[in-house]
This record gives sequence, structure tokens and C-alpha cells, in this order.
Amino acid sequence: GALSVYVAVPTPDLGAPETFDALTLVTLFHRGSLSVAELADALGVSEARIKDSVEALVREGRATVEVGQSEGDAPHYSVTSCLIPAEDPAGFEAAILDHMQAVTGALCHRLRRRSAGPKVELEAGGELGPDIDRAIGGSTYTFDIARDNPTWERVTTLLTETRAALSALRAEADAFESARVAGGPRVRRIRFTYYCGQNVLAETLAPLTDEAEARAARASMAVREMRTHEEEEA
Repeated sequence: GALSVYVAVPTPDLGAPETFDALTLVTLFHRGSLSVAELADALGVSEARIKDSVEALVREGRATVEVGQSEGDAPHYSVTSCLIPAEDPAGFEAAILDHMQAVTGALCHRLRRRSAGPKVELEAGGELGPDIDRAIGGSTYTFDIARDNPTWERVTTLLTETRAALSALRAEADAFESARVAGGPRVRRIRFTYYCGQNVLAETLAPLTDEAEARAARASMAVREMRTHEEEEA
């Protein structure tokens, strides 16, 4: 279509070391403890390339290595956190991979629960239960607005404010988990993955047709009537 953009994408082996290290980091974060051979298979590259990457991550303190319990067991690598700053040029490809895994994972999980019911076993064992259904899924919202719309500022800062709120929430959650006393009661942790994104299609910022303007007016009236109804009930 008219909005399609095509770019040449090099294979991971041709990328800069920092870029590939970020891809390795994201893969370990989502898939758990993996050996060099398992990582090479997951990313479709040579084991030598993976070995360089995981060793760099270990040196930087972003990954840990687990030595095999018996002779001949391959070392496994794991990470406990994955942070890719929005302005990091080396992490762009990894951020795309991370986001796509979050989106597709949520969609597949939601579809699986719809077909199998709320009692869906987790890979780690146990079930989430129906009270967690509200935390699985996604929503898409579209705003067709002009600059003089009173919601313009809130819409244009929505992504920035959402990122800030999520970063603060994650820091608070991580601080609580880190403060648990070593050797205390074991608790089962559940991983929640939240994704967000926003796009602007400048091509659509054209004067509304009479029909579109009428639809917008009807929608605005419906919102006002709904708010009035809620206020009366309150």
C-alpha cells in the first residue's frame, strides 16, 4: 500500500556486537536458562557468535552462568532483568523482538484460554484462575482529532506518561521483591508482561467529510449522554 516502507535488514551475524548482545539478552529473558547450543538454535546463528555474546553479557553483569552439575553438562546462561532504554540505538532490533513476543504472547494466551476455559496450566505448573483473566489481553484505541481538540495534549503525551507510570510501578514492584528476606518462605511469582505503543498517521489528518463529521458529532453526543447518565446514577 501507499504507507508500506521497505528496508534491507542484515542477518544477526552481520550486526554490531552490541546489537546482537541485546537480542541475546531478550531471548534469555523470555526463554529462561539456555545453553550456547540452545541459544544458537533459537537465534539461527553459530555457536561461536553466541559464545562471544553471552560472555560479554556475563562480564557486564547482565547475565549469569550456571555450571553443569556433572562432567560434560553444558553451562547454561540466564538473566533476571531486561532493560532496553528507548534511546539506545543498539537495542532497536531487540526492542522490536521483545515487543512482538509480548503482543503475540498475549494474543495466543487469550485465545488459548477462550478455547480451553479459565483453567489453563502454566508452563511452570499450576493455573492462573479466572480472577486473572482481566490481566490478559489487549486493547486498541484510535483518536481522530484536530489540534484544537481539548484532548490533544493528553493524547500526544499518552505514550510518554504511560512509560513513566509503568517504570515507576515496576521499580516499586522490584523493590518489594528484592527486599524479601533470604531463606524466608518461598513464594510463587507470576510474570506479567505489559506492552504499549502509539503511532501517528499524518496522512489521515485531513478535513473530515460531512459523513465523518456527522459520525464524530453523534459519538460526542453519546459520550455526553453516557456521562450524564453515570452522574445521575451516582
